[in-house]
Amino acid sequence: MGRTNKKEIVLNIESNKQLDFITKIKKKLNFIGLQIIFKQNSIHIILRGPRERINYAIQIIKKIQKENKDS
Repeated sequence: MGRTNKKEIVLNIESNKQLDFITKIKKKLNFIGLQIIFKQNSIHIILRGPRERINYAIQIIKKIQKENKDS
């Protein structure tokens, strides 16, 4: 069985865009273990799974974050 990796990403997102951002991430990242923690001015996203899936999930998160900044 493959080894499971863990990666934590910390994002600073405006509070009015947080809910939309989180719903998009939950819909897109159903192939990996995902844990979301809200702190005062940031969101902590913990990803668990094989390294290739984690790297792919990070690419998707960056893409969604860029789309959120543009709108």
